[in-house]
Amino acid sequence: MPLSRIEARPAIAACKKAAESQPAERRFAYQLGRAYDKAERYRDAFASYKAAVDAGSVAAMNNLATLYENGEGVKVSLPEAYRLYSKAGEAGNVLGMSNAGRMTEYGRGTQKSVEGAVRWYRMAAEAGDVPSIVKLVPHYNAGTAGLPRDPQKGFDLFRQAADKGDPSALATMAVLIDNGFGSFFPGEKPVVLLKRALAKGIAGSASISALDGNAQKLKPATVKALQKELGKDEFYTGPQDGKFNPVFVRALDTYAKYQEQQDPGAQAKAAE
Repeated sequence: MPLSRIEARPAIAACKKAAESQPAERRFAYQLGRAYDKAERYRDAFASYKAAVDAGSVAAMNNLATLYENGEGVKVSLPEAYRLYSKAGEAGNVLGMSNAGRMTEYGRGTQKSVEGAVRWYRMAAEAGDVPSIVKLVPHYNAGTAGLPRDPQKGFDLFRQAADKGDPSALATMAVLIDNGFGSFFPGEKPVVLLKRALAKGIAGSASISALDGNAQKLKPATVKALQKELGKDEFYTGPQDGKFNPVFVRALDTYAKYQEQQDPGAQAKAAE
């Protein structure tokens, strides 16, 4: 479950009970850390993540690194944040790879190196991490940072992630098509991609809603067409104005939750 969706108080109670009953089970310490994280109880989150890391959790290692990076529950230490991100990434944690790439790109806690960042981003992209794919596309377009000039390769990464059902990749492809890159995605239609994203549940509606804050946006005609589609099923009853109005944003969430009820594994599949 995304951190933003966690209800902190009941989650803390449930995870604390589970962690106390099975202290050797690292996943319970990790989930308790996330619950404390959501509640902004960062010292408690730090302690729980540290316990999970000591028990071998690489996911907790990435989250512990974030606390060090932001100075939440512990004194800021960018070198320690980078060390933990990279260690988690080397152990196969995709977020660790992506975060290590970001730290390397901007020289946070380690020597700044675009080429070094791209090496991390390529590792994460191969695992389907969409933010890392976004970082790689300009380098494939321009042939920089040690990558060959191959625009199709960059956009193929989006398609591969979308084919695996990643809702962020599906939503991003829709935006790319609306902004003049349709030739790289022959046969794909923005509205169809957006509905495929919504079929993945809340992760899909969040990915679509986030597009309204991007520099590159969906065309009003595409938004209007999606409003019309949701209106057919009576999930959207607002104006077909091509805008991310409050009624439309709520309709996206309502439709996505309905999809999760039809396929309870949708969100889990989207997060794989």
